[in-house]
Amino acid sequence: MVYAVQSFREGPRGTILADPVIRCISEGSALRGAARLADTKCGVIAWCAKIDPVTQRISDERTILFSTGRLPEGILPPHG
Repeated sequence: MVYAVQSFREGPRGTILADPVIRCISEGSALRGAARLADTKCGVIAWCAKIDPVTQRISDERTILFSTGRLPEGILPPHG
């Protein structure tokens, strides 16, 4: 399993710009990192995904662990 945090900052004319993805060692560290960044960023998301042990390819199916603030359109799965 791979865990990551993605933060976003406000750009020119209200655009939302992505910061570099931060890989984390556990779900807990991803949640703590996301909570810390939420105080200073316009949006934050923490997620996890399966990783193929042979190819190291990260699955496109991601589980959202935490999200807050303004995020780019389409980053969260639709609510059904």
